Amino acid sequence: MSTVLDRSPEPCPDDGPGPCPDHHPGPCPELVLPRTAGRPGGSAMDKFGQELGRDLSWLLTGGLGTAGTWAAGACGEQFVAQQLEGLGPDWYVTHDVAVGSRGANLDHVVVGPAGPFVLNSKYHGDKPVVVQDEVWVNGRRTGHVEQGRKEAARASVALTTSYGCEVLALSLVAVVSAFFAVARQPQSPTVRVAHATRLVPFLEGLRRPLHPCQVKRLTVCVRDRGTWA
Repeated sequence: MSTVLDRSPEPCPDDGPGPCPDHHPGPCPELVLPRTAGRPGGSAMDKFGQELGRDLSWLLTGGLGTAGTWAAGACGEQFVAQQLEGLGPDWYVTHDVAVGSRGANLDHVVVGPAGPFVLNSKYHGDKPVVVQDEVWVNGRRTGHVEQGRKEAARASVALTTSYGCEVLALSLVAVVSAFFAVARQPQSPTVRVAHATRLVPFLEGLRRPLHPCQVKRLTVCVRDRGTWA
């Protein structure tokens, strides 16, 4: 399987993007969309509040326990959201996308000229993170790559149904940690791992096969709650 992750950027033609392949030979409908939508870390902060109310022992111990884990995760998502603000005007970001009816969500869905990406924020603080086929934290293998692969597959099915044409969504694991190194990216063709501070150059440097109209129409699908029901 070949994806935009396997290829180098292609220059844009000097005479503009040309007609949208989904509407050729007719014109593209004009869509005006906000570049960002959703509340970064919203679901995680909600769960943080729920955990605080469920177990009040933290008032005596001073330790937040599970609630603290949710709070850290929310801060990681907010940090990633801040980094994504550096993307160019042809990228659209949707945070905290609800999936299904059981409380699942996608941290961030980014759509741009390189395609749709499902971003999973992973906060690891001062723990060393090494990417070598899998993501290793403090010397222990995590399930980040498999989780990313499943999220990309689910998003591909949902967006294909909503958009009406085949859509391949890709997964990008966004790591927030003080120490991060990549020895070898995952073998899965739909998953890549990057430090949060390198997300913008990573995404901007990919091949750009999508027409601006396709980018906007995909964004409409992403922001339609029915897509993820």
